Amino acid sequence: GPIRVFGTYWPRASTLWWYIKTGMPHPAPMSLTNDEVYAIVAYIISINELKIDGEELDDEYELDRAKFLKLVMPNKDGFEPNIDGPKGPDNARAYFNDFKNYGNGTRCMKNCFDGKPVLARITGAGISDYQPPISEKKDLPAKTDVADAPGQKTYESTCAVCHGTDTMGAPMVGNKKAWDAVLKKGIDQVYENGIKGINGMPPKGGSTLDDAKFKEVVDYMIGASK
Repeated sequence: GPIRVFGTYWPRASTLWWYIKTGMPHPAPMSLTNDEVYAIVAYIISINELKIDGEELDDEYELDRAKFLKLVMPNKDGFEPNIDGPKGPDNARAYFNDFKNYGNGTRCMKNCFDGKPVLARITGAGISDYQPPISEKKDLPAKTDVADAPGQKTYESTCAVCHGTDTMGAPMVGNKKAWDAVLKKGIDQVYENGIKGINGMPPKGGSTLDDAKFKEVVDYMIGASK
């Protein structure tokens, strides 16, 4: 039979976005930025040989919310009932509560069931303190016109591996105490140490940024740690 993979089986791509956003990476779910999620989704779309507006996704393709919403999955009409839209769950319940939609077995002749089945519902499996709270809402993040701070995107793509945690020997962004200790040397010395490398950190963290761009990243990390 056919192989069931994302590109051939799933009717909607938004589920993939939310699987990645809320469940990856496994040790630190909800830690990826929206841009990082879109990048991973773009890779999966690419290896499944899907197109957006007739365009194949290459290594330089930049996926965003507007482009993602244009993705049409090959199996979008392959499921019954159609659960698309905000009333999808209600439509599915109504469909399966109508036995004519799937109850085509041997006809009952006596002592037949008459009425609606009794449904036993389990809410939260006995757990009431989910973090974040349970929700069926799976909207894509709204597009905002708020510009990223200078250096933020470069930090997220290049520097967060070491500075996004306190386990790598580098001052973690958000740790005011750690950055206060670093800044005792003066900002010029902080710039110089970062550009030339210090301790286990290679020059500019191993990046190819020019000095001005690198200083923007340093300024962003300091500003985010006050």
